[in-house]
Amino acid sequence: MMSKNFPDFDSAFDAFFTELSLKNSINIDDEEPHDLCMLHELLVHTNFNRVRAEAYAISLRDHLIDIGYIAAICSNLTFHGNEKQMTKYTTQIADEINLIAIHTFNYLCSSLANAWPNVFHQIIEEKFKSLEITSPSARVLGMLIDSALQVIRETGEKNYQYQIMIAKIGVQEQYYEGLLNYCSYKTGVYGHNVIINRINLNLSDFTSIELQDGKILKLRNFALKLNSTLKTEMDEIYNKETSYIVRQLKKKLPIFISDRLFKCWTMLRLYGDHWWSSCGNLTYAKRSYGYAELSGIASLRYETKGGKFGLCEKFLFNFFM
Repeated sequence: MMSKNFPDFDSAFDAFFTELSLKNSINIDDEEPHDLCMLHELLVHTNFNRVRAEAYAISLRDHLIDIGYIAAICSNLTFHGNEKQMTKYTTQIADEINLIAIHTFNYLCSSLANAWPNVFHQIIEEKFKSLEITSPSARVLGMLIDSALQVIRETGEKNYQYQIMIAKIGVQEQYYEGLLNYCSYKTGVYGHNVIINRINLNLSDFTSIELQDGKILKLRNFALKLNSTLKTEMDEIYNKETSYIVRQLKKKLPIFISDRLFKCWTMLRLYGDHWWSSCGNLTYAKRSYGYAELSGIASLRYETKGGKFGLCEKFLFNFFM
C-alpha cells in the first residue's frame, strides 16, 4: 500500500484510487462497456431479488457511515483542528454521501417496481425449463407454481402477495381480461398460458390483513350472485364461438372488473371428442394467496351435454381478487 505524505485528503484519495485501478482484481477489460451500472448488474444477476437488494443497501449504508467517520478524522488531521475548514470539508463529504444514499434507494425502489410483470413471467418460464416440463398434469403444474412462488415472493416490490394460474392450451380454449397493474397474462409458455395476480398487503400489519380478508369475503359473495346469472345465460348458449359467449355474458352480468372488484377473470373451455363421450378434465393448476384460509380466486363451473347427439362442453370461470 502507499506510504506517501499528501497535502490534503483529496490528493490522497485520488492516489488511492489510481493505485487500486492498477490492481488486476479490478481491471476493466477494454471490451467491457465503460458505462456499466453496478446497481443494474446487481439486480439483473439476482433476477431482481428484493432480499438481496435490501442486504446490499444495508451493507452500503454501513460503508457510507464508515466513510463519514474517516472523513471526519482526515479533516482533523489535514486542517489541524481548524473548525471552519473542517466543517466545510466534512459538509461536502456528507452531501456527497447523502446523494449516493438517495440515488441508491431511489434506483433500487424504481427498478424493483419495474420488475412487474416481465421478471415474474421469466421466473415461471425458467421453472418450466429447469424442470423440463412439456406436457404436465394438474398436479405437476401445481408443484411448478409452488416452486415459482418461493422465488416470486422475494422478487420485486415489498408487501405484495401473489396468486398464479397455469392452464394448458391446445385442446382447451381460454379467454382472459384484466387490469395491468394487478394482473398479467402470458400465452404460449411451453404450451401453457400463465396468469399472475397480485395484491398490496403487508403481512406484518394485522389491520391490513383483516381489511383484505373483508374485501375477499365480499367479493366471494359477489361471485355467488354472478354465478346465478352466469348459469341462466349459459343455458341459452351452446356451441358458439368463445368471443360470442364473452360478449353475451358481459351484456347480462354487472360490472365486475375494477380496482374495487375483481382484478381479472378467465374462462377455460373444453369440448368432448364425440357425442357419446364425456368432456374429460380441464388441465390447469392454481394457487391462491397463501396468507389466509379464504381463496383469492372465485371459481364457477358450468357443463352442458349438448342434447342427444351434441358434444358436451365444460367451462371454468375464474375471478381473481
